Amino acid sequence: MVYECRVYLRGAVRCVAVEAGSEREAALAALKTMGPGSLVLSVRPAGRKRVLSRAKLGARDLEMFCRRAQALLGAGVTAQEALEVLARESEKPALRAALARVSESVRSGFSLSAAMKARPDVFPPTLSATVAAAEEAGALPEAFRRLASHYAREAAFRDRVKQAMTYPAIVAGLAVLVTAGMFGFVVPRFAVLLAQSGVPLPGITRATLELSRKVPQILGVLLGLVLAAFVLSGLVRSSVRLSLVWERVLFRVPVLGRIALRAGAARLCRTLALMLETGIPVPRALEVAGRTAGLESFRQAASRAESVVRAGGRLAKGLESPLFPAAVLKMAAVGEASGNLSGMISEAAALMEMEVDALLGRLPPILETSMLLVVGGNVAFIMLSLFLPILSLYQSVQK
Repeated sequence: MVYECRVYLRGAVRCVAVEAGSEREAALAALKTMGPGSLVLSVRPAGRKRVLSRAKLGARDLEMFCRRAQALLGAGVTAQEALEVLARESEKPALRAALARVSESVRSGFSLSAAMKARPDVFPPTLSATVAAAEEAGALPEAFRRLASHYAREAAFRDRVKQAMTYPAIVAGLAVLVTAGMFGFVVPRFAVLLAQSGVPLPGITRATLELSRKVPQILGVLLGLVLAAFVLSGLVRSSVRLSLVWERVLFRVPVLGRIALRAGAARLCRTLALMLETGIPVPRALEVAGRTAGLESFRQAASRAESVVRAGGRLAKGLESPLFPAAVLKMAAVGEASGNLSGMISEAAALMEMEVDALLGRLPPILETSMLLVVGGNVAFIMLSLFLPILSLYQSVQK
């Protein structure tokens, strides 16, 4: 686990990130790193107080940071100078502040990866672990190039998901607005005309008028449900057990469940492939991939696979789970046998991303058709309930 230690040394307070099994071990490691005359002021898990922080960067932001870092380091600029330049030119205040802090730590003698680990709210474990491996190998520009490509693929994948969901979301919003407008404005005006006409009202009309009168109460109930959903989502994120229950339910939803399942597997495999390409050992790569998986089910799957590999087993054996299709397990086994594990895992990630793209292509027509049926059904119900009494009035006048 990564701990952030505040250390007093030579009249200044500095922060250092260390990996340790407990807070005591972290404090001892920080004292050893800082040297004689240092005093540990506090120790806490890195990023614990930033859980609700909005400083976390998106994939596009991380891609641009990595590309700029690669260009500067590739031109022969030192890491210290590159950090200072990037801090000055960054458009994101959170990244600017984090880079200034990282630059200060590097100037104090810490490695770039150690300084980044102290800000997990800005720099994800994937980035800091890759930088750590590249520092050992002396290949920082190449590491940032791979990281930039990784975040570019992740951003493109998320953009495709958002694009597929945008139109159905707009249709759903319009459906709600149309229904609310009909019950809130159209029906009440017709209700006055029908009351003045004295025509006997059929059951469907009486039901529509009753719903129209209860629109404020219905909106209140809907608002309460939305608030309850927000609270429940917070509880699910904070509880491992609730997260697993929610994910099991999600995975059983037609089309949507398969998209979530394959997208989670693709993200884990893509991160794992990046770690392996950088030269990180398989157990450590699984640990980092699990921490960035996004879904608790995949975190636990990566942890189980890590235990199997540390015990001397094969990665393909450790990944055996309903979460991963047979093709992925077979490709992992072939990669282990051929010595090209990172390449085969990357191919497996690409295969699952293509499957997600195909499923996303099916999703919008299904959602659009469903929304149109709902909207059409609501409008037909309201129109029928309003025009039946008018038709009866017309017929009585004709007689």
